[in-house]
Formats: sequence, structure tokens, C-alpha cells
Amino acid sequence: MQSADFDPASASGQIAIACNYYERSIILPRTLAEIRRRAPRLLLEIKTARAKGIAQTRRSRSSYWPL
Repeated sequence: MQSADFDPASASGQIAIACNYYERSIILPRTLAEIRRRAPRLLLEIKTARAKGIAQTRRSRSSYWPL
């Protein structure tokens, strides 16, 4: 699938987001509002990030995209 083929408005499924307290408090409110606006059918699960975030990714409990 090309990125141009992705339509957030018709996307469905579940996404898990792992984040720490700072990210939940400062970054997540705006991000969640934008995701809900653009992709209202997605189910979002917010998880508390632990020090072993990469291990969570390997167990498919969250995804990791380095910036």
C-alpha cells in the first residue's frame, strides 16, 4: 500500500500507544484529538511506557518508530 492509498477516515482497527507521564500529559491530548478527528473508527489503547519499551515492541505490545 502506498501512503497515498491510505484513507484515515475509513481506517479501522486498534492501535496501542505506549507513552510516559510527560507524553500523556503534554503531547497526547492534542495528538489524540487529531487522530479522533481524522480517523474516528480507530480504537486507541493508551499504555504506560516502561523502561523496556523495545522489549514491548518485540512482543508486539506496541510499535516503535525512531524519529
